[in-house]
Parts: sequence; structure tokens; C-alpha cells
Amino acid sequence: MANKKMMAISDADLGTTPIISMNEEQATRWFRDLGYSLGDFGGHAWKVSGLSKSGRGFWMPINEVQPLPPREIGRPKLDALAYWAVVDNPDEAQSMIPFIFFDHVKNYDASRLSEEHRRNVRLALNRFEYVQLESPDLLLNQGWDVSSRAAAQSGASLEPDRERFEANLRKRFTADPQLIVAARSGGNLAGYMCAHVIDGTAHVTRIMLNPEFRKQQVGSGLYWATLRHLGKSLNVHRVNVGLSYPDVFGVELFKYAMGATIVDLPVRSWALPPLAWRLRRTNPWAYVRIGGHDQRVRAAAEVEFESKFGPMPRSRMSTSATRT
Repeated sequence: MANKKMMAISDADLGTTPIISMNEEQATRWFRDLGYSLGDFGGHAWKVSGLSKSGRGFWMPINEVQPLPPREIGRPKLDALAYWAVVDNPDEAQSMIPFIFFDHVKNYDASRLSEEHRRNVRLALNRFEYVQLESPDLLLNQGWDVSSRAAAQSGASLEPDRERFEANLRKRFTADPQLIVAARSGGNLAGYMCAHVIDGTAHVTRIMLNPEFRKQQVGSGLYWATLRHLGKSLNVHRVNVGLSYPDVFGVELFKYAMGATIVDLPVRSWALPPLAWRLRRTNPWAYVRIGGHDQRVRAAAEVEFESKFGPMPRSRMSTSATRT
């Protein structure tokens, strides 16, 4: 009965606006329109991570989970600091990088959640209104204040100032394919979540939670409402919520409790030698995230995680299964 109640509330709130799944060419135009710094290698468009306007950053293909032949993987710009891409032949991989996916999203329901998070989602749906935004007005009025405070607490990537934030926000609504789900309490923005879809895989690109509503399960409701809505689309088969960060235990546990699993994908990667040397010694987990090379660091973090919280929910997926 609880599952039926949650389904009815979330399904009613987000409406029936179709979700557009872009191919690589459409996604390239979309990222360019949004002002991303783009590069090219092997006939594929590449994007720099974060909000960098220059090429000096960490690069990945536009569709970051699409397997590519080794000959199509390389440095997309001369000033790139590092790059990685999923490779189509595991024998050609240099390492494995753990992604977090919600697979088979069409079948996503309350049975995927832990008992605690079923309660949390039920509370969230009773406390907040979850809506799909079709206008930037709410985020133009309250988004910068909420996002800047949330980013200050979480360390999440954010535009450097309100002017840039609002300019990018207007572009996102003009460009159209992005899904933005917001949680509201009365007239107040409690949080929001952004995603876009490329070749059947949805990519969550931002989630910001208003610190004023801390510990009121806003994030649980956002994940539930967004995943349920994506699951109704004929064009969406799975949801990528980023790389696994076992050194950030709370974030990992939350995603697992909401039904996510880890999928190790084979990658080829490179980093500028001085940068790789420095990261390996000063920030080993950052080193793992850009290349997955130092498996000893990753293994140590996973052992620590599992000693505290139990086994990680891991799923093995062949590279052929990631093709759409």
C-alpha cells in the first residue's frame, strides 16, 4: 500500500512532459549552446569537467559512458591536463573506474529502497511538492541563494557568481532537453535536481539542497520523483549518477539505499605527469577518479567502507551492455 501511495503522489506531481534523448550530434550542439568548452578527438566531441571555460581541465567524451575503440581515445586539446574514456575492449583498458548507476529504471519502485529510505521518501512526498520546472522563474528568484549555500557546505561545482549562474540557467531552459525537478515548500525552494539524456542514458548533473531544510529528506524525494519520472520515458533505460567516491561515505550510502549499484567500466586515461605525480601523493582519491590507476588506494578505501557499512552493492556489466 505504501508503494502505491508513493507512486501516485510522484507520478501526479511531475506531469507528462516528454523527455528528449539526444544523440551525440545533438548533445554536442546542446553543450556548446550552454557554453561548455568542447574539444574533439577520434571523431567524437569531448567536454571538460566542471565549469571551466578553458581547456585546462579533466576531459571526457560528451557521452561519458559510451565505449569507444582505443584509436578514438586521446587528448582532445593540447592544454588538457587529463582525460579518460570508457574503452570497448576490456583487454585494451588501463584500469577500471567505478560508476554508480540506477539500472532498469523503467522498473524502479519502492522495492529498490531500503526500509529506512521508503519511510524517508514517504515523509518527503508528504512534506514537499515535487514539480518538473518548465520555466526558470523559481530558480532565477531563489536558485542562486540556495545553490551557493548548498555548494559552500558540500563542495559541489557551481558558477562563480550570480550573473553567470542566471545566464546559464536561462540557456538551460532555452536549450530544452534538460530535465529539472524542484522540491517546494509553500513558495520556498527546498532543492532541485538536473539531468539530461544521451542515447538512452540519463546523466544527473546537479543536485542542490537548501540548507534550511536539512534532514527533512528533500534529497530522497528528489531522487525518487526524478527516477520515477525518467522511468516512464520510452527513451531512458538507466541513470548515471557519477563516479563512486567511497571516501565520501555518506553520499555513497545514500545512493545505495536508494537502489543504486556500482558498475566497473574499463577505461583508457592519461594525466599530465607532474599533475599525476602530485595527485598521487597529495590527493590519491582524486588520482583514482581521473584514471583509476592506483587500485591499492581504491581497495584500501573500499575495505574501510565495507568494514563500517557492509558490502558495496556491485554489479558487473560488460562493455557491450553499455551500448545503446
